[in-house]
Amino acid sequence: MASFHASYAARCRRTENWESNGLRKEPYRSRSHVAQPMVDQSDRRERRSVPKVRLIVQNNHALRARFGFGLSDDKLNGELSYELSAVTANRCPHRSLDWKTAMAVRGIRGAITVDADNSEEIIAATQELLEELLASNDIDQFDDIVSVIFTTTPDLTATFPAEAARKVGMNQVPLLCASEISVPGRIGLCIRVLMHVNTEKRQDEMVHVYLREAKTLRPDMNNE
Repeated sequence: MASFHASYAARCRRTENWESNGLRKEPYRSRSHVAQPMVDQSDRRERRSVPKVRLIVQNNHALRARFGFGLSDDKLNGELSYELSAVTANRCPHRSLDWKTAMAVRGIRGAITVDADNSEEIIAATQELLEELLASNDIDQFDDIVSVIFTTTPDLTATFPAEAARKVGMNQVPLLCASEISVPGRIGLCIRVLMHVNTEKRQDEMVHVYLREAKTLRPDMNNE
């Protein structure tokens, strides 16, 4: 069986029909055989790394499923880490180069109530909530924020809560406002927020913030 694997791999290296044999278009080279990209080649490296990583994973799975051999998990992880390092270094130089700790999109929830339906109170309360969310989750740059969705109960129509986000500097962050479902007997005069952020933290490390009367929405979360 080992001789068959060796002869098959050798034959695949001599043919251009890579996809039909479950291999990628270039023969596999370990990290030690791949030249380190020069500084002036970083942009080119960044453009080709992501599709190359996808090919590595897909074709390694194809080899294992069809012929029972392929890259070991350690070798595969090493190859992926090397391919992703150029992208991570170019786009996020302050982040770790370890592909296992790459950033993910996480959701952060929050809510706050106001005393009356007027624009000043809505904007002030929303700003207070946003500042608390940012501080509690160590978000110090708006580039990490993917988007923010605001909802208000039907009794709040004086202004858009998103105006408060503009006031704190989220001028390039996609924002959306909507009306909350009117459920009888539920809390009124309430502003809710769902913030999506790029972060290396796990979802259970995100801090959700509920202020004023909105604390009753999530009594399991104690926000003083």
